[in-house]
Order: sequence, then structure tokens, then C-alpha cells
Amino acid sequence: MGLFDKLRKDLGQETRIDKTGWENMDGESAPAETVIFNSEKEATNAKRQKDKLIQALLPGEGNPDVSALVGEPREAGPHDENIVLAKIAMGQIGKRDFEVILNGIKGPLTDQRGAFMPDVAEKKLEAMRGDKHQLKILAFANGYNADGHYRDTSISDLSEASLNFKNPMEFEERMAPFMEFLAAHNSPQKVEEYEGAMREVEKSLFGKKFEYYERIKELMSESERVFGKPAVNSSMEREVNHERLVKAGSYYQISRAQARNGMRAEMGQRLPNDMNCEDSSFVDEEDGFFGIFDGAGGHEGGRRASNIGAETIADLMSKNGEPKTPDELADWLDEASRRIVNDSAAGYSTGTLAKVIKRQDGGKGVIYAQVGDSRLYIVDKYGRATLVTKDEGYENVVTNALGNQKSSGKVCVQAGYRELNDGDKLVLCSDGITGDKGTDLMSEDELGQTVMNAGGTAYAAQALVHQARKNDDRTAIVAEV
Repeated sequence: MGLFDKLRKDLGQETRIDKTGWENMDGESAPAETVIFNSEKEATNAKRQKDKLIQALLPGEGNPDVSALVGEPREAGPHDENIVLAKIAMGQIGKRDFEVILNGIKGPLTDQRGAFMPDVAEKKLEAMRGDKHQLKILAFANGYNADGHYRDTSISDLSEASLNFKNPMEFEERMAPFMEFLAAHNSPQKVEEYEGAMREVEKSLFGKKFEYYERIKELMSESERVFGKPAVNSSMEREVNHERLVKAGSYYQISRAQARNGMRAEMGQRLPNDMNCEDSSFVDEEDGFFGIFDGAGGHEGGRRASNIGAETIADLMSKNGEPKTPDELADWLDEASRRIVNDSAAGYSTGTLAKVIKRQDGGKGVIYAQVGDSRLYIVDKYGRATLVTKDEGYENVVTNALGNQKSSGKVCVQAGYRELNDGDKLVLCSDGITGDKGTDLMSEDELGQTVMNAGGTAYAAQALVHQARKNDDRTAIVAEV
């Protein structure tokens, strides 16, 4: 009997919901007379499923203690790991299931209540200081220029990273542009050095979480070796084969106060102690969908309006799926405007959206919509920038804004489509980047050259933010198609 047949036989004995809850490999329901619809038993069943998953993740000698997460697991049966492998192959266990496990395990830099432990972090940092590669990785993860900041690494850098990243999966996704940039511009030996440094940083930040993560990757690889890739209709297959419409990107934002004081925030998120920034952003790199919102109408009202704009786009994306036409984007901005109007605490906001789409001939294009004076540029591989949108305003006076329409009327009158070429970069930015008049203006030539000279998209948004001269909140998104 082959391994797959053996697993099918083993799983066939597990179709009774009152026994284990593991589904039949064929996806067939158990006979009606064997199903017990009992909420208490279903809760017990869910607990047993998680126990089996935990047992299959245990790395062997010196197993991490997971009793705090799911209670003391039962002794693993002889086929538990095989069942998990088969479940992965059928797409019944995916990335999000593993994230739930990892997020529930305590990290090495926080106590049981989640509070940061400076004394432990100091020891970790002391070990890291002997390897500048590790310090550069930590700097980039926190949104700094890796080459410019790593010498100033402090306890606060470890604290920020431990708060920003719940598990190694999130951390590696954040580091992907950096590692891709290294691979394209360095020797294989240097890349190998950075990969080793990356592992050490992850061990320092995640501890037991990283041990489990390594085991997860082993199980994924073993499942694919034995069974091949997951079934076409499974969630795992969608995760593996989902086509990224953008190759890489960077997202950077600082407030007016931060611009003066040299502070910064990354990934479109404000620093916890910075409530001065009135910009907000929406970033969905997997689907190539981006948005910039610049609030106005009083400090508190402006911040509230831009937040509503970004939250509306995230909400509509979750409910409706990705937009496919410029008119849909315009409708989404109109909906954001209505929600701002209906919020008595909100002021006004600009709104600029850009969504990468695939053409029928296999190429790519971008659909866009705009309200106000936040901009969309296309920068080609030679650093030539083309302004796609048209400002609805002049010298810091916005003539059209979200939250400005009467009753339920339309506010977005600017939407369209542009074709893209390989190597093109999309740049979305608030007027804090481009300026309004005089010496604070940034020309198309200057913007394009700044993006090209940044050495890839990993630093491009950061370069724009720091090159800008206007005393204003600054937000930039750069994505390469």
C-alpha cells in the first residue's frame, strides 16, 4: 500500500466529527448518522485539531513549551505528522493557520504580559553589534536607511521591531525588497552572508516562534515533495500562485514635526507618539493597489478625514474584491467622501488611488482616480517622470476634496487608465513631497532622478520624503511593475 493510500485509510477512520473532526481526504461529508451536532463536542474537536497541528510542529529534542497556548497537548499518535502533511497538500492548512500558532507563542523580548524587557534586549543587541549585516537588516525593517542608521542602533530599534512584527512571516515579507535588492547588486557570497545574518536577527526577535517557523517550512516542503503542489482550488494554491502585480515597493511617511526633528515612520504608519500627521495611506502590494489621503480642515478634522478615506478603501476592498475599472475607483472615492461628510468630527481630505491591472495581451496598466492635489506619477527605467493626474488646486489651495460634496453628489471627476512598461515605477505622493511654489517645488525631473538614484524601490519612497523641502506632512509610495 502506498503512502498516499495509507493516509487515505488513516483519515477515513477520522471522519466522525465526534472523534477528531479531521475531514475526509476526498472532502466528502461523513454519513449523517455518524455526525453529532453538539457545540460542546465541536469545541473539543477544534481543540484536538489544533493539538495535532502543534504536535506536528514540535521540532524534536528541546521542544518549545506550547502548553500556555493550547494547554498540555495529548501524546502525538503515529500518523499525526502524516495527517498534517496531507492536510497541507489538500489546501486545508494554510499560512493563516500557521500565523495563529506563531502569534500565540511568547517572544523572547517581551514578558508574559507582552511588555518589552530592556535587560534581555540589551544582551541580544550586544551580540548583534558584532555583525553590521544584522544591524543593517534591523535598520531597514524599522524604516531607516540601512547604510545611514545601523551605526546608531539602540534598544529602541529592537523594541520597535518586536512591536511591529508578530511573527517571522511578517518580518520576511517586510524584508523581501531589501533581500531582492541585495541579490541583484551583490556577489553570491555577500548574499549568503546577509541570509545568515537574517536568520540570526530572526532568532533574536522571535526565539521559539522562529523554531516553529523553520519547522513549518520543513512541513510545507515535505508535503510538496510527497504529494506535489496543493489542489488547484485550495487556499494554499491561491497563496502560492497568486501573481504579484508589482515586483517591489517602499512606503514612507513623516509628519511636519518629524520633518523638522529628523524623526520618521515607515510603511505608511505613524509613530505611536506622533499624532501630528494628517496624511494616511492604503497599501495592498499583493494586488498592486495603493492610495494617498492628505487631510485638511483643522488638525484633528484633517487627520480624521484622511483616516476615513484609507479605511473606506480597505473596507470596500474586503467586501467587493479588487476594482477593475476607473469608474469603480471613482465610485470608491465618492463613497469615502460620503462617509467623511457623515462624520461630524471629520474635515476634508484629498484622495488619489492607483490599481495595477493585467491587460489581455499579458502586459500591465494602471487605473487611477483622484480628488484634490495628491499626485500619481509614472517613472520609467531611465528616471523620466510623467505626471498622470491633474491638481485640483493651486499654491496650497485645494478646490476639490473628499467630504466637500453636497448631500450624495459625486465628488470624483478625474479617473482614467494608462499602459505600463516593464520597469516602470508608480509614485503616489502628497503635496508635502512635490511642494507648491518657490524653492519648495520638486520638478518632474528631480522626482524621477531621485527615484532612479535611490538604487531600487527599497529606498525610493524614503529618498523622496527626505529630498522634499516643503514644511508639511510627507507621504510617498513607490511600486515597480
